[in-house]
Amino acid sequence: MVNKPEPPPESDPRAIARRVATATDCDVILYCGGINGSGEEAVRTAVPKDGARRPNVHLLLTTYGGSAESAFRIARSLRRKYAKGKLTVVVDSYCKSAGTLLAVGANEIVMSDLAELGPLDVQLRKPDEIAERQSGLTSFEALRTLQDRAYADFQEFMLRLRLGTKGQISTKTAADVASKLVTGLYQPVYAQIDPIRVAEDARAMAVAEQYGRLLQTSNVKPGTLDRLLREYPDHGFVLDREQATKLFESVRVPSPDEAALLDHIHELVESRAGSEEPFVSNLSAPPSGDGSTKVHPVPSESTNGTSRVGTQPSPDAAADAPPRGHAIVPAPEAACGH
Repeated sequence: MVNKPEPPPESDPRAIARRVATATDCDVILYCGGINGSGEEAVRTAVPKDGARRPNVHLLLTTYGGSAESAFRIARSLRRKYAKGKLTVVVDSYCKSAGTLLAVGANEIVMSDLAELGPLDVQLRKPDEIAERQSGLTSFEALRTLQDRAYADFQEFMLRLRLGTKGQISTKTAADVASKLVTGLYQPVYAQIDPIRVAEDARAMAVAEQYGRLLQTSNVKPGTLDRLLREYPDHGFVLDREQATKLFESVRVPSPDEAALLDHIHELVESRAGSEEPFVSNLSAPPSGDGSTKVHPVPSESTNGTSRVGTQPSPDAAADAPPRGHAIVPAPEAACGH
């Protein structure tokens, strides 16, 4: 008996996307790049009109972050358009900051082995610095560290004075002397803290938190927002699939067809993840010419195609993209981890 040769692997990512769409009764929308106003308009264009829209949507999302406001609007828009179905965010690579905020609004998250989400701490411009940002948590961590150190030093000074003199100095006197020592040590440090800046940081963090609370679905476990906002020590901290299962109820691996689709578009989305002008396309749309939604071709690596929703990303996007674990921050004053 002659074995039949294996069929060649599917070479057209749109054909695979349509297979995913048929299996899950969903539209498959690709989004890679910064989350901003351009992305909002691109998503609006990519979503099929009433009558051509499927009940569910898969959003294949690759981003280093962007505007918290835009992430909120995109998630809300997709939830309205697909109100009778579910929003699934599919992650194959980076989905950081504002991307994670958008995922908070999903009903389900699909993550490949190298996919990563990230913390939601707001990134703010450093005073008197160009193109440098710091976490909105920095001022609070500084205050907490100073408070802890001041208390520890007060306690140490008081006990040394009290016990070192074998009781010759009363507890009240030891406390008074220790208080003056600690005040002298830390007053110059506290004098450098700008209370207005601390209040601004608190307000920016509150904005991100409120967007998260407005977006969160039943897929978000209790306490997840607080953890995403405050628990992790670095803005680039990697939250892989195992970590995500502790934060969200429904997190799964890609199906075979989803994995095949992600493999086909991996180099494309990696090269454009750092672009502030996002690439957005409805991959599951039928071929154009039959009266259906227009297809925006997926450019290949070899041709560096330019057909897309939105404007052409920089050809240097891949070279400019940061290494894993670091986030890109766009121009707005306060950005959700952009």
